[in-house]
Amino acid sequence: MDKAIHGGLWFILGSFLSVKCWDSNFAPKESTITDFAIWVRLPQLPTEFYDKSILEKIGKKLGALLKIDACTSATLKERYARICIEVSTGIPVKTSVMIGNHKQEVLYEGEGTLCIGCGRIGHAIAKCTTTKCPRIKQRPKVRTLLAHQRWRF
Repeated sequence: MDKAIHGGLWFILGSFLSVKCWDSNFAPKESTITDFAIWVRLPQLPTEFYDKSILEKIGKKLGALLKIDACTSATLKERYARICIEVSTGIPVKTSVMIGNHKQEVLYEGEGTLCIGCGRIGHAIAKCTTTKCPRIKQRPKVRTLLAHQRWRF
């Protein structure tokens, strides 16, 4: 069950599937998706930041920290750290985070499924119709990755 809830973005035939723990007051007709879990990568994170307490602080700056990747917590991945966070659908995602004096780039897994302009799931920024979304020239340069794609220098 942990894998279903925190495993990342789930899609069935191109449609987003949100998996959450059961709520006793759940009413399907009235339910809306207000937040979702997503895996983020922190490429070229300095070794001294591969500490559970620091990764927790980074996760909290990006959203609500749900999980730290097992290989990350064991510092087995040298190219990037990987954490699962919960973000709100109504707030644009952050493109970087400051760790002391270090500006850390943030990569979101799920290419074409997360709009970095409006922070919503289901479309890329190029197809965003939200009035809050800035035009192409003003968009931040954020890269997203397919979940199975490896980071290369």
